[in-house]
Amino acid sequence: MTQPVILIHGLLITKYSMWWIGYKLKQAGYTPYLFGYNSRTAPIASHTEQLQKFIDSHGLSKAKISFVTHSLGSIVLRSFLAKYPESIIPYRAVNLGPPHLGSKTARKLGQLSIFKKILGPSFVELFNIDYPTTTEQIELGVIAGTVPLKKGYYHTLDGPNDGVVEVS
Repeated sequence: MTQPVILIHGLLITKYSMWWIGYKLKQAGYTPYLFGYNSRTAPIASHTEQLQKFIDSHGLSKAKISFVTHSLGSIVLRSFLAKYPESIIPYRAVNLGPPHLGSKTARKLGQLSIFKKILGPSFVELFNIDYPTTTEQIELGVIAGTVPLKKGYYHTLDGPNDGVVEVS
């Protein structure tokens, strides 16, 4: 088996949003796995359990696994590594636009109950992230972008940001 890479999408999108990255990884000789979960209907702990079942169902338990995650998917991975540290041999991870310190944008939008209702419990958990931040288990790279909007889409961000999450 070539090196497995699990791709984990973010809030409000599906596993197919990670398809192109998976396609490129396959061309580079990796074995990509698209992990999908309904980000709006359950808390992060539920997504974490689903990831464990996904790993088991693909025969990847105790395997050396890398990850590519986007936004909320990065937090799902952190939760997974905290809850199931012996399940796999974590190798490397690339986080794309992760809200590792929580999301000011989510906190601001969350002041309106309609957003909490539409976006669900995982969105509410993004107000403040409470998962271990240690990277001793895994080699970690973060890609965080910026856009020319000084304050972000929702005018809640102070420093460099991608429009939704601050680089810091």
